[in-house]
Amino acid sequence: MRTLRLACLTVAGYLVSAQIGSARADVKETVDIATVTFPDGWTRTSKERTYVLHTTEDVEAGTFCQLYAMVSATSTGGIDGDFDAEWKVYSGNFGLKSATPIKARAIKGWSAKAAKGTLVHNGRTVTVSVYVYSDKSKRLAYITVTNDPKRYAKPISTFLSSIALSTTTTAPSPASDSTTTPPVKPGNGKQTNFSDGWVSVEEPDWVRAVNGDVTVLVHHRTFNLRDFINQDGAKHVWQELVSPRYKDQTAVRVRKNFWSDGDYMNGKDWIEADAKTSDGKAVHVALFKGGNGQRWIEIITPTQAVLHAKITEVLDGDGTNWAPLLALSNLNKFSVAAADLPGQWASSSGASVDYVNVYTGTNAGTAYASSTSTFTFKPDGAYESIWKGASNAQDGRGTVFGQESYKGKYSVKDWEVTLTNRFKGATHTFTAQFEAVAGGRVLHLWRGQAEELHLFKVTNPAK
Repeated sequence: MRTLRLACLTVAGYLVSAQIGSARADVKETVDIATVTFPDGWTRTSKERTYVLHTTEDVEAGTFCQLYAMVSATSTGGIDGDFDAEWKVYSGNFGLKSATPIKARAIKGWSAKAAKGTLVHNGRTVTVSVYVYSDKSKRLAYITVTNDPKRYAKPISTFLSSIALSTTTTAPSPASDSTTTPPVKPGNGKQTNFSDGWVSVEEPDWVRAVNGDVTVLVHHRTFNLRDFINQDGAKHVWQELVSPRYKDQTAVRVRKNFWSDGDYMNGKDWIEADAKTSDGKAVHVALFKGGNGQRWIEIITPTQAVLHAKITEVLDGDGTNWAPLLALSNLNKFSVAAADLPGQWASSSGASVDYVNVYTGTNAGTAYASSTSTFTFKPDGAYESIWKGASNAQDGRGTVFGQESYKGKYSVKDWEVTLTNRFKGATHTFTAQFEAVAGGRVLHLWRGQAEELHLFKVTNPAK
């Protein structure tokens, strides 16, 4: 289920809200199959395969506004059914008792329906408005939440009027803004042509993406930087990844990575310099990492001015628009063909929590859970899957084991993988895409909020 939340008011939010009405440009983003513009300076958060959220708050005035762009879902077949499905989710999340119809902006090729409801939060009335668009193949929802509709009327209006959707003739996946040239044979490098001009190609050490005079390398190599302090880690990566391929590096700039625009757990690493390629061509090179768990991304442009104009300008302190840089990791996205799947794919995960007696400080046990999933795809279109799990909740039952096995047929179409004979015989359709990694690919499968799988190819499966 899609879950949304009300804003948590913070002092940082007040500083952000002071930027409303400034001369800075708004932020244009591609969210799933839509393009939408958010106000600049608002706090951005996102949940993979669910939503992108921009928020502003004013602690002194006690006001806030949230703008949600949701990821698309499969249509029920018409706008009324689609709206009812979306309203049921969000009215439940926010505790809305009734729906008041409101006008939704028309978009060619799409039907629209909207309504609003209210609730009381911290002694103030909060208005939640839900706008749903449907083309009978996909449905999308946009939600605005505020306790001061008059104050935030302009940014809300700009947000809603900016929504741009293209007509779909078949059910598109989250990667429907791109097409992929199938490999000549399994294992060959794939290529993705995105609708905004980017072209991504798999290469052994990175994904190379080109758009006009901008080249991006999404590097596969990872580094253990625990022994480095502050920017020393980024400098080490620069020497390993970038320096050996360029000469005559000048105007080297290393940004202090503790500047992270309030996201203190995800400091942004950034180094840039003027340089020359091995054949003497003058270029501007930048190296970026967007926080914990992110890839090292190299950006090559003719000049720094081109970098600022076509990507973004990275400031020494807070205030950088990170969204265009963070979006570059999405260039590592490739479609799945039926010929790619035969073989065994697997994943595993686990988590644990240690309990301590609040009175004595002694150990009170450890709760844990772990699981593995294995899929075997056969060339004839048949598949088998096995899930195994073990957990101990420290509730007196000890370790509990579980297992589920399924056999059925699989098919691949339009960035989707369909599996028959799943739970209780149901047929499940997953959004599917490959992510290139060192030595292979990760197969990502999403089925809305119900299930997600991230599988790697098993090179020597057990007999």
